[in-house]
Amino acid sequence: MEQQVITTQMLELTEGTLEWHIRSFVAKMNEKRNGLLSEHGIVESDIEVLRFLDTHEIKKMKDLGDLFGLKFSTLTSTVDRLENNRLVKRKPSKDDRRVVFVSIAPRGRALLTELIKLYTNISQDMTNTMTSAQIDVLMDVFGKFSQA
Repeated sequence: MEQQVITTQMLELTEGTLEWHIRSFVAKMNEKRNGLLSEHGIVESDIEVLRFLDTHEIKKMKDLGDLFGLKFSTLTSTVDRLENNRLVKRKPSKDDRRVVFVSIAPRGRALLTELIKLYTNISQDMTNTMTSAQIDVLMDVFGKFSQA
C-alpha cells in the first residue's frame, strides 16, 4: 500500500473543515487560558508545578527540580515567580539551612479552581446550544480520540 505524504497544501485550513473547527476551538481555549495566566503573572509550566504541589502539599525544592527535570537556576526562577505572585510559599528547613520547602498557597489553589471553572464554562458554552444526542456523539468522539 502506498503511503501518502502530507503536505502543507493538504493541511490548508478552510472555514468549515474539521481541522479549522478544531484549531479555532483550541485557539479560543488557549486565549482564555493565557489571559488567566497573564493576569497572575505566570507561564504554562508554572501550572504543572502548582498542580503537583496541590496534590503533594510540601516538597523540597531539590525534589521539585528532580521531578520536573529542571536545573536549580530554572527552578529558582519558577518558584520566585510563583512566590512573587503569592501562589506558593517557601519555608526553610529547621534542620538543614540548605533545604528549602515549597508549598502551594491559598491563592495558588484559588488559581487552579479558577482554571477548572474556565474549562467548565467553556464546555457549558459549547454544549448549551446542543441537544443531548449531539452531546453524546461529541463525548463519544472525544472519548475515542483520547484513547487513540
